[in-house]
Amino acid sequence: MAISDHRSLHDETMVYWLARMASYATFGPVYPTPSKARYGQPVGVDQLARATGKGLPILALGGVGASSFGELAQGGAVGAATIRLFQRVSSELPEILRLAQDSFPTHATRSE
Repeated sequence: MAISDHRSLHDETMVYWLARMASYATFGPVYPTPSKARYGQPVGVDQLARATGKGLPILALGGVGASSFGELAQGGAVGAATIRLFQRVSSELPEILRLAQDSFPTHATRSE
């Protein structure tokens, strides 16, 4: 089960329950992006780091580019969700996937 929400990870009680029910969550928008502009300002990597410290594996989303993978991983994200990055020409995809694999090491599955 996954959770994608623009408010839940800011609420401690909600995080408590989500961490017990969901396998992972998306969090963002971390960076500016046209598709998430209606939700307000991007939350940034500092907020991402706070959210990732709550026990739920998190995929960062919102304005994510291959050049931001390292920063997102340092912020605690286990991966990234992106739209525009994967709409690029197919010749770029092998390099993008290599960068993702290098930046986000395989994380262990949570044990219940």
